[in-house]
Amino acid sequence: MNDQRVLGQFDTLKNTGTVELSTSRGKLIFLFLLTLVFTIFGLGMMLAAYGQAPTVGGMFMSGSFWIGLVAFVFFGVFGIPSLLSQIVQKRQLVLDKRGFRYGKPHSVGTDLSSRSHGMRSKAWGWPA
Repeated sequence: MNDQRVLGQFDTLKNTGTVELSTSRGKLIFLFLLTLVFTIFGLGMMLAAYGQAPTVGGMFMSGSFWIGLVAFVFFGVFGIPSLLSQIVQKRQLVLDKRGFRYGKPHSVGTDLSSRSHGMRSKAWGWPA
């Protein structure tokens, strides 16, 4: 993360008492594409183990099959849906003197003290 950006956010937090942090869609799309590559790589390893084994049972004895299966499950089953949900439902973290809230970004003019904008809250002590 850029040092100037961090210092700017710290100054905003110090001056206004609130700072909003959100994820970049570009970074999420890059991670999604990378997840697709690793999923296809895992599937390829599984198919290569299947093609090299004389029997289906021999495929399960191959280390490349198990590595491919782990990559496919981790990136394909867990990674793709979680990244898709983050891309579709943009979330942001709001820090203020009452604590922090994570959820959908509020619209302009929405009172941050209201709990109606779908953000979860966690209160913690603010340094004096």
